[in-house]
Amino acid sequence: MTATHRETHRALLPAGAAQRAARGQRRPPRPPARPPRLGNWNAAVAAGAAFLLAVTLAYVFLPSYNEVGPDFPGQLLWQFRLATLAVQAVPRTVFGLVFGALAERLLTPESARPRPAEIVAA
Repeated sequence: MTATHRETHRALLPAGAAQRAARGQRRPPRPPARPPRLGNWNAAVAAGAAFLLAVTLAYVFLPSYNEVGPDFPGQLLWQFRLATLAVQAVPRTVFGLVFGALAERLLTPESARPRPAEIVAA
């Protein structure tokens, strides 16, 4: 949201509350929160797998399109596409795994973290 959207939203909140109060209505109760089914890390992995499945299905079932002339070597084009895919996939995978692990570590409460075994001095 931009600053103008936030300002408009903040300006309309009291108007909505006044309208509900004039009608004698109260805020509707919130539904109870559901516990997470998969957890953050597993949900991210499942979302990535679902995306790969969708892209694979689109690749298999959508019609092909020849974007180069008939005299262009197809093997060279295929090698370029694979190299481009690898250049994109490697850094994104590394960044995703590193930042995912760091975010999980940051968002996990201190009490829920496993503690290393204490070394007993002899």
